[in-house]
Amino acid sequence: MSAGLLQTAVDAARVSRKSIWPLLWQALRARLFSKQWDPIAMVSPLPRTIVSKHLIEAAKSDRNFVHPWLMQTATRGVPPGILWHVTSISIPPAYYSSFVRGAYPERTLPLLSQPLVELCLRIPTYVLIAGGRDRALARRAFASDLPEEIIRRQAKGRADQHARNIMDANLEFVREFLLDGSLVRQGLLDRKNLELYLTRDRSPADFQYSEILQAHLCTEAWLRAWLTSSCAARS
Repeated sequence: MSAGLLQTAVDAARVSRKSIWPLLWQALRARLFSKQWDPIAMVSPLPRTIVSKHLIEAAKSDRNFVHPWLMQTATRGVPPGILWHVTSISIPPAYYSSFVRGAYPERTLPLLSQPLVELCLRIPTYVLIAGGRDRALARRAFASDLPEEIIRRQAKGRADQHARNIMDANLEFVREFLLDGSLVRQGLLDRKNLELYLTRDRSPADFQYSEILQAHLCTEAWLRAWLTSSCAARS
């Protein structure tokens, strides 16, 4: 409770387009009756229709998926906004290409270097929405280098249409690769729901296309390569 609380609440209301009073009540309730941070519960409301339901339920009940950083003793007193950022960076990005064979150059991700990550996690989350603008700090930092339209826009943009274009250009390959693949045969993916997305008739504004390309297609490719190398080693 400080002099800046009301201004922060106003900024949050502008960003989320919600009334200030429910936001203040939610913040007070979270402060007084805080529970253990549960990243699995935070992610679970997303409508995952391609992954089999039994697999989703099994993952939600398996605490091995929770990073040690996010255990109760480590998160005591840490604001939930910072915990959400920690959750995001605890999931490593794709490291090697799933479709490349042989030697592959090591990837270096300078923006995920430890000094930068620690610096970013020290920044209070309310600074990031100062003035009621999403990504306010980044907009301010690059204001002199970007067009005013980019600085003033309220969303970061979406890659859904790009993902759909890639899907359409490679639809027959993706259909054959996934519908007849190991993930479907083992019941990890719901073949009926997956097939609904692998047509040219679905809406392009759907995150499931990115999920198919970035997660399931790459996993299937990696799995096939691993199975092939295992069989070759045994023979």
